[in-house]
Amino acid sequence: MDLKYPQWQEPLAAAILELNRDLLLEKAQKAGEAIAQRIEQLAFDHGNEHERRGRGGTGGRRNDKSPL
Repeated sequence: MDLKYPQWQEPLAAAILELNRDLLLEKAQKAGEAIAQRIEQLAFDHGNEHERRGRGGTGGRRNDKSPL
């Protein structure tokens, strides 16, 4: 997968794609932690306005190449 923000997109994708119920909660928690950590980083990083606004540089549209 070619992800623009792998620090949180990778754990999120792993949780979304997980079929094993026993592993799903653990992966969802890791994804939530990664997202919360990135949100905290963005509060102090003024150089990535697209990610902060949730647009990822695509103007709010999903990139057909990216599952997230």
